[in-house]
Amino acid sequence: MWWAYVASRAFAPGHLNYQSRLDSGRLFFLRNLVLFELAFFIAYDNAMNMAPRSGAPFWLPDSVLLCALLLTPPRTWWLYLAAPLPLRLLVAVPPHTPMWFLLTAFLNDSLKALVAAALLRRVLPKRGIRFDSLHEFWIYLGAAVVAAPALSGFAGAASWVALGREFWPTWRNWFLGDALANIVLTPLLLCLATDWRKLAAAGPLRHLEGLAVLSGLVLAVQLAYQRGLNNPRMLDLYDYIPVAFLLLAAIRFGPAGASGSLTVMSVLSVIATSITASHPHMPAAMDDVLSMQLFLIVIGIPIMSLSVLIEQQRRTEESLRESEARFRNMADTAPVIIWISGPDGLATFFNKGWLEFTGRPIEQELGYGWTSGVALDHRDACLAGYTSSFDGRCPWRAEWQLRRADGEYRWMLCTGAPRISPDGVFAGFIVSCSDITDLKRVQEASLARQKLESLGVLAGGIAHDFNNLLGSIHANAEIAEAEGVDGTFPAGEIQAIKTISIRASEIVRQLMIYAGHDKSDSEPLDMSRLVNEMLGLIRISISKCAVLKTDLADDLPAVLGNGPQIQQVVMNLVLNASDALGETGGAITVTTSVRRGVHGPDVSPTLSLREADYVGLEVSDTGSGITREAQARIFDPFYTTKFAGRGLGLAVVQGIVRAHKGEIELVSTPGQGTAFKVFWPAAGMQQTALSAAASTRPDSAEINKTN
Repeated sequence: MWWAYVASRAFAPGHLNYQSRLDSGRLFFLRNLVLFELAFFIAYDNAMNMAPRSGAPFWLPDSVLLCALLLTPPRTWWLYLAAPLPLRLLVAVPPHTPMWFLLTAFLNDSLKALVAAALLRRVLPKRGIRFDSLHEFWIYLGAAVVAAPALSGFAGAASWVALGREFWPTWRNWFLGDALANIVLTPLLLCLATDWRKLAAAGPLRHLEGLAVLSGLVLAVQLAYQRGLNNPRMLDLYDYIPVAFLLLAAIRFGPAGASGSLTVMSVLSVIATSITASHPHMPAAMDDVLSMQLFLIVIGIPIMSLSVLIEQQRRTEESLRESEARFRNMADTAPVIIWISGPDGLATFFNKGWLEFTGRPIEQELGYGWTSGVALDHRDACLAGYTSSFDGRCPWRAEWQLRRADGEYRWMLCTGAPRISPDGVFAGFIVSCSDITDLKRVQEASLARQKLESLGVLAGGIAHDFNNLLGSIHANAEIAEAEGVDGTFPAGEIQAIKTISIRASEIVRQLMIYAGHDKSDSEPLDMSRLVNEMLGLIRISISKCAVLKTDLADDLPAVLGNGPQIQQVVMNLVLNASDALGETGGAITVTTSVRRGVHGPDVSPTLSLREADYVGLEVSDTGSGITREAQARIFDPFYTTKFAGRGLGLAVVQGIVRAHKGEIELVSTPGQGTAFKVFWPAAGMQQTALSAAASTRPDSAEINKTN
């Protein structure tokens, strides 16, 4: 056949990209085209013979052609549009019908199907019409039942006018016949084409139920029309019996059942109309066909809408069940413990991990039952934190101990977040918990190990320095003893011993400063003045290759502290920056400024400063920077990267800053320099803190009384 040749050429490698499955694609397409041709032949033959005098009550070929276009890619539409032409010219052609009329009707029906399919593809581009969405069904009604048939009716009526018929009655019959076909038959064909596997897989009871509904519908239609023949002018309740079976089919079997039942009822109505036309007391007239069409359309649209609405609800519930099952599966297989609470704060769900961990059934955990597993000394704080976060609709993060099924209490890190529904309503909380007991033990062991290492470094440094000093004292004492035997007064050795003892006391003092035990007098100080004075004294000690830059602010708030100690901080930081530059050269910048709390632009968010005025001291250099490993230990006593040095400089700096209730921050990137930022609390703030501390300190009388 000619369309087989055209189809094979359409799927040639030069036209389409079917390189790997070319042969199977051709066979699949040819099979579908042959099935379409057969279905169109049956529909066209029956439609032409359905009501020769009044025209077909519903135009069956429209449904077959529209389904073919909706189920195939647009690139093959022209084949499906052209294939019916030989049938329309050869099958069931009324006598004395001019050729131009047949060609006009063919073009009209082709354009009608093309317009409806194009509109649906345009509005529903993703998946086409599936009759499981009421919104999409109404779009289908607008395109395939109203717009395309109405436009086609004008062309069809105009062609019939040329053969002697009236325009508006012909347009009405044309429009109603096309619209009725797309209401009752097109949905059935689409449902069978897309869901035939599901329908075939239904159980025997489902098939029996469908057969029972179909049988009841057939009997009800026959009964209704038989009563109509006997009582042609009487309104009988029997006329509404078929509607009950249509509703039952829509509710039980969805769009496929509703459209199938409507199709059966439409066919039976056509047969009944034919019988009515041959009845001696009820001569056939256009009013019989019109009444049947209007009746089927009036009941067809609500029945199909109801079936689509039920299918939409069923799909929504199925999607929710699948979503819930997927969530439960994810929650049960997740490596964390999860529980969910509702908008009233009561727990409603616990995943498998929680239940296995606690060893308790979910009934005992619901509501606030889960708190019974929390350690008693953590329970109040845990519940208070959860309640506060829940009421504030804010995230919750806490650590508390939870009893495991074997009775051991394990540390849990719990993170909660509010759940917000798609419409913006607060739906409750979702909380995930992780067992961090082993991690805390590792951290505690690591911290203890670091403390031991720091203690070892501290002890080694002290032992090294004091051994050297004691060795010098011992040597000088022996020399003094020898000179005393000769009668000479050992003045030089005694002076050396005094000098060495002063150096030893200075080491002890620096250690006390680091530990915060060096109590010195405090007074309001001008930070810029202290820095300027110290820089004037140590300029001679700075590397000759370094350029010293200053930016000292005027009118700074006073700092309550010990002047010599603060100047020692400045000296240590500047000399440390000078050592970092070495012989390579660079710049050292010293800056003082006022900072407002921790939220300033140059202040790290990790610092614990409160919202108040702070005096900032920054010493930066353009040296080689400090590695991350060295940054972690830079403030440890006796830790140094210099060839010569005890490693107490930065440790003393940190001790002095802490003693003044300040903060120090190190910012360094290898290859880009280093900056030490020190934040001193203003005098007014520090006075308030000292007064508050003094007010809470018990006096000596109370101490003696308690002792």
